[in-house]
Amino acid sequence: KDPATYPDGKYILTASYVDKGADGAEQLRNQEVKILRSPTLSAAVADELEDASKFTVTPDLMPGLEENFDIVILNGGARVVYKDIDLTGVRAIELAYNVASPYMAGGDLSVSIDDDANVLGGGEMVEAKQEGQFMTIRVETGKMAGKHNLILKADGAMIRPVGALVSLTFIPDAQEAI
Repeated sequence: KDPATYPDGKYILTASYVDKGADGAEQLRNQEVKILRSPTLSAAVADELEDASKFTVTPDLMPGLEENFDIVILNGGARVVYKDIDLTGVRAIELAYNVASPYMAGGDLSVSIDDDANVLGGGEMVEAKQEGQFMTIRVETGKMAGKHNLILKADGAMIRPVGALVSLTFIPDAQEAI
């Protein structure tokens, strides 16, 4: 299928080998599976949510919207975890979020790797902006390799949510963000 038609899809590649064996020897068997995903993940695919919740935005909530999409509402003290993210060759992570007034209070948003104390680029202030304005925060990852847990933490007022996380885009070393 044409990947342009399915930009959020994934490919699962399986390779296997079985030989015929020989006199007195068992057959040799080997199999490996690789999963290739889109560089942009919906925020709603998080593995763990603490003080955060998934919310479906529908056309009746947002006039002009053609199909539903999911977001993660980040309350003050929220912690969102994406497990086993392969950061090999990833230069930066871009977080798309919405801090629409009067619904969101804004606050600090930080990104950590594997442990809450291993913060990338320090915390960033997420300020409340005009209603409906999506914003992007870019966090440089450095030269990481292998699978890691990606941890997002929001700190802000408890009266209203800090913001709504829409997506995460992983920017490879060889490409600038569009």
